[in-house]
Amino acid sequence: MLTRNGSATPTEPAKLIPPMIKRFMATDRVFAKSRRNGAHSVPGAAERSG
Repeated sequence: MLTRNGSATPTEPAKLIPPMIKRFMATDRVFAKSRRNGAHSVPGAAERSG
């Protein structure tokens, strides 16, 4: 992790991404609901995407 003064070296993205995805999958309600229902897409995603 970087400190405010930049004294630490940056962490490789490849080491950061898997834990981020794991946490997302564990905590996101819509993702969990779609996974329980066996859906491949999230209803209403197009409306929320931007």
